[in-house]
Amino acid sequence: MLSVLRGVFHQCLPVVLATGLAMPALIQACPVCYGKVEGPTNAAINAAILLLIGITGLVLGGIAGFFLRMRRFQRRQEGLSKYVVTDEGDIVLKGENEPKALSR
Repeated sequence: MLSVLRGVFHQCLPVVLATGLAMPALIQACPVCYGKVEGPTNAAINAAILLLIGITGLVLGGIAGFFLRMRRFQRRQEGLSKYVVTDEGDIVLKGENEPKALSR
């Protein structure tokens, strides 16, 4: 698979370089990238950037909240359980002096 990607890269690289040398206007950045934009375009771009950052923050916050909630749920369930699994793999009642193995 990697050799196929290398072959495609080696075939496309000369085409991209030749296109860039023949038509340099295609590879130059637009005025927005240079930062020389005035008026409503600049405000729209800034609003779009803030919106994308906000959406990304909400999604990542939701993922983090989900895992924190699952951890809290797991800890709550561990506290409610009457049984414990020993190192040998036996299921025993919690808190007994001499634990009796339960049938599986």
